Amino acid sequence: MIQKGTDNDKRTNYVHDEVEQLCLLCKLLDMLAKEHSLICSAFSASMRHLPQLHDGIIHLFHKTVQTPIL
Repeated sequence: MIQKGTDNDKRTNYVHDEVEQLCLLCKLLDMLAKEHSLICSAFSASMRHLPQLHDGIIHLFHKTVQTPIL
């Protein structure tokens, strides 16, 4: 960062700071996109197993209902 006091130096400082902030924002957006992709993949995988989970829950329910109460 330039520490001189002229108007041109101040503008250069300002632009430099703004560019740094934009770079950080781009990195953040990239990280969020990767997280979004991971979440979507996990959701997609879980949806593939949902019918099996549903069948398992129904099976356990019927097994529980058929168990005699002592």
